[in-house]
Amino acid sequence: MIDRAADGSPSQPSVPEARYRPLPLPELVKGPKLHEQIAAQLADWIVESRFAPGQALPPEVELAARFGVSRATVREAAKTLVARGLITVRHGVGLEVNGASTRPVADALALLLRRERAGLVDLLETRRLLEVEIAGLAAERATAEDLRALERALSRLGRASDPLSDQVAADAAFHEMLARAAHNTVMVAISEAIHEPLLRSMETTYPVDGGPARRVREHEAMYRAVAARSPEAAREATRALLATTEAALGAAGLL
Repeated sequence: MIDRAADGSPSQPSVPEARYRPLPLPELVKGPKLHEQIAAQLADWIVESRFAPGQALPPEVELAARFGVSRATVREAAKTLVARGLITVRHGVGLEVNGASTRPVADALALLLRRERAGLVDLLETRRLLEVEIAGLAAERATAEDLRALERALSRLGRASDPLSDQVAADAAFHEMLARAAHNTVMVAISEAIHEPLLRSMETTYPVDGGPARRVREHEAMYRAVAARSPEAAREATRALLATTEAALGAAGLL
């Protein structure tokens, strides 16, 4: 229950004010969703960088006093923030703020794709929309370190003697590095979300898509275009790779 002063406004318990002075409190609405309001306010403070990654939030008892709610309500709010990937509960530390990450978004989208049972056609259409533009942006924005990462990923491609799972992982790693080289947070999040479906689709396509030599040739074309800072060539090389994949799947009766 929220304690209120004589004028009906929320009372402010006696807690160390120096820590909280820069953190204006919202007007909380009494009800069953109180913990969600507190979670939203704490999330705002984290996103606004009032608490830095690795920094601990104020102790549970202080947050409860500051918001005028029970410690149980604060715990429920903390669970919400943990589920969103904003904080981690650490023994001896308390509620520790996490660094920025696309992982929660990627996990949620990956779960949705699994529930909706997205098929190969859906995935190919998505890859055409996403990866073609990723390649173009990577050609414009890739750093020297990005190019080295792409080179390392490329060097692991085409090893026909490797187990299928290793070949697929090397292919997916190249596309992951390419997405990071585009330096677009949303694109990285979406790419991470389709990572598992992409692995499964590659396991299906690898036996029918022309073999390691073809894969190396097409990925090398993508890398060369990115390294040459040629966005349109990078987009075209990616379109060619996806067109070959689609044709192979169609010929095998898998589309």
